[in-house]
Amino acid sequence: VLLPDLNVTCIIHDDCVLPCSFRPTGTVVIHWYKQQIPVHSYYYHKDQFGLQNKHFSGRTSLFNSHIPQGNASLLLRRVKVQDKGRYKCYTSTRKGNQEMFVNLELKAPIQSVTMEMSDETVACTSHNIYPMPQVMWATEPPSAQEAVENSTIRTTDHKGLFTVESMLRIV
Repeated sequence: VLLPDLNVTCIIHDDCVLPCSFRPTGTVVIHWYKQQIPVHSYYYHKDQFGLQNKHFSGRTSLFNSHIPQGNASLLLRRVKVQDKGRYKCYTSTRKGNQEMFVNLELKAPIQSVTMEMSDETVACTSHNIYPMPQVMWATEPPSAQEAVENSTIRTTDHKGLFTVESMLRIV
C-alpha cells in the first residue's frame, strides 16, 4: 500500500512529532531515516542508537509505551533548520513491511521588529526568522515611486536563520 506523504510544519527550536503508524502484530522493527541517514531505530523491544547519525544524537525518541498499539511516531527535539526534509518511517512485522514518508517543513515566526526613524529615513530590523522574509514598504497617502528609495539586506547566521534590515528613504 503506497500512502501519500504527510506534511508537518514545526517551529524551529521547539519539539516536533513526525507521525507514523502500523498494524501491530507482535514484535516490530522501526527505522526512521532522513534520505539514507539513520535517525532512530527500535528493535528487540528497545531503542537502538548504534547507527544513529550524530546530528540527531540525544534529540530523538519514540512513544515506546504506545508502540504495541501501532504508534511508531518520532519525537524530534529542539528542531533545527538542517532537520528540514523528507523522512521515511519503515516498520516491519510478521505481517509485512510498510514505508511512510513525512515532509518536515520549518518556520521561525517573526518575534519582534525594531523600527528607527529620522527626518529622512525609516529603518526596520528583525532577527531569527525562517524561511527568508520579504519586506514591502508602503506610504499613506501613497508616494510617487521617485520620491522614495528603499534597500533591504538579508543575512543568515550559522543556524540558517535570517536577519533582515530594511531602510526607506524619503527623497
